[in-house]
Amino acid sequence: MSNNAVCFSDASSIIMIGARMGNIMKLNVLLTATRGLQVEDARHAINVLESKLGKLFTFELNTLTIAPPAEGYNEEREQYSAEIFLSAAQDLKTANGRFSSIILTDVDIFAKFTNYIFGLADMVQRVAVASSHRIHPSFWGMKETREFFEEQWGKVVTHEFGHTIGLLHCNNWDCVMKYSNSPPELHKKGRDFCSKCGEELNNLIRKLASES
Repeated sequence: MSNNAVCFSDASSIIMIGARMGNIMKLNVLLTATRGLQVEDARHAINVLESKLGKLFTFELNTLTIAPPAEGYNEEREQYSAEIFLSAAQDLKTANGRFSSIILTDVDIFAKFTNYIFGLADMVQRVAVASSHRIHPSFWGMKETREFFEEQWGKVVTHEFGHTIGLLHCNNWDCVMKYSNSPPELHKKGRDFCSKCGEELNNLIRKLASES
């Protein structure tokens, strides 16, 4: 989910562009976990992004964890405001001098006019938050398997990072940038970028390279 307008050809085409750009593109992305998120979940997020975009971006896991912003907690809903996480991500991005910043959390988050969301991003500020809370099958009374969880978690993290680069939502169910409003929709959609979003991402990366 994007905070502003709210798919990537296969990874090989992106890697080819990265090779042609040489050392121009190697933008640093900071991922910060909140206390309570399992270490293996944070590491899996890094691994997924590196496998897809590691030729173009440096993904760094913050050695420091943060507490979920207390000011963002809604007692009535027993959830945290995702917008508050974006503010925290912006502070982390600025303090560490990174291209973009993503907060990984295990708490339940929501945005305006929603019951809950899996993640939220601000394309202008290049910040995002991704929550694993409702991704766990056990939350919905389903059988829990690590492999299944990791696939869905990877989709959410990739989707939100795509927004930080500038990608919008996609209508293709095979694309990771397809908006998912529920677990079944998340499970249904693809985990990679479609050819249309791939072409757009290539254009966005070229633009970023020309600006660097």
